[in-house]
Amino acid sequence: MSRVLEAENENRHRMVNYLFEERIIRKSFDRDRKLAAEQSSAFEVTFIEGKPAFRRISINGRPLTPEEERAELARLRQLAEDRRSNPGIPSPAEQRRRSHPLRVFFDLHEFAMSGSEVVDGRDCWVVSSKPAHPPREDNLDEQRIAHSTAKFWIDKQTLHRMRMDVFGKKPEGPAKVHEFTSYEWRQRDGEVWLVTAIRTVLPLHSGPIAYYEGEQTYSNYRRFTSESTVQVNEELVGPP
Repeated sequence: MSRVLEAENENRHRMVNYLFEERIIRKSFDRDRKLAAEQSSAFEVTFIEGKPAFRRISINGRPLTPEEERAELARLRQLAEDRRSNPGIPSPAEQRRRSHPLRVFFDLHEFAMSGSEVVDGRDCWVVSSKPAHPPREDNLDEQRIAHSTAKFWIDKQTLHRMRMDVFGKKPEGPAKVHEFTSYEWRQRDGEVWLVTAIRTVLPLHSGPIAYYEGEQTYSNYRRFTSESTVQVNEELVGPP
């Protein structure tokens, strides 16, 4: 599995050459597991101070109103200012995404080979993992992974993940559902693996909403060029 981590690190250097669009659908369910609400948003990736940033472009299928657009530009201006003044610290204006870093599984889990399967025409190793070491109390990623099991589909040719499923060990919240996240990747241009979908179930512990179901899909991948950079000054403009 150490070779898998090496392949992931090499792929990450190639990933930064791509821009993309993200669409998120989030459904809210009550304690009886009945649908209470549904919302969707779309984002495009821009580059601010040399790092990717998510710019919201629509809500529930409609473009942003002028007021929403002004608020989004203000958020991006704040993000740019924070990145200039504190480049090593995440900005409160950042559009954060939940994640399950592969390196944390290596730190906290033990692995076992489960066989092989063909996924989308590619031969994969199937590997399972479970917690073996305690997490740090102040690290949310470690806490999440330490209380989960996981299953990986590893492409035999490139040693990159094609799929990863992460399962919460215990049912949680008033609806007694398990936290769950599934990631899928596909190869592009014969050299880079890019995420295509993330599906989640997130139990809550208080309030009328008992859990969320989410789906993030990624499309319109294209190579990054210097003309793709977005600058944030008095207004958001691009390309320069």
